Amino acid sequence: RDFPVVDKDGKFLGLVSRRRLLNVSKKQVILVDHNEKNQAVDGVEEADVQEIIDHHRLSSIETIGPVFFRNQPLGCTATIIYQMYKENNINVTPDIAGLLCSAILSDTLVYRSPTCTETDRLAAEELAGIAGIKTHEYAMEMFAAGSDLSSKSPEEIFYQDFKKFVV
Repeated sequence: RDFPVVDKDGKFLGLVSRRRLLNVSKKQVILVDHNEKNQAVDGVEEADVQEIIDHHRLSSIETIGPVFFRNQPLGCTATIIYQMYKENNINVTPDIAGLLCSAILSDTLVYRSPTCTETDRLAAEELAGIAGIKTHEYAMEMFAAGSDLSSKSPEEIFYQDFKKFVV
């Protein structure tokens, strides 16, 4: 009923029961802003994916069972998250509103990205009101802070937003 556990030198460390091995619970995860295995955390293939919330093209992620999948053609996944708050009648705190607004402003390049929609713009402006943000001024400060590379090495700059795609 029990199996011995030994270290790399064969020293006995303890026992593990057959029942514990058979009842291993998988980590439950929600994929947000991606649906590709190569962009997910290491070990996602062993996890139990509960939901996927995204605004990108569909990819090849496989799940064990059916999942809630929400994918909308918007400029930012934070817009979808805000919609979900509203649909569930959950008030957004000023801190969360600031984070969601920041994401929308960043992803849509302050509404100038070709993927930006009117839904994104309206969501960002509502969130800015909750957070007490003036979107244009705030975005300029945010982009200025994000483009200050003086403390980073060339390697850090290159890999800070690096994604590997296999086609």
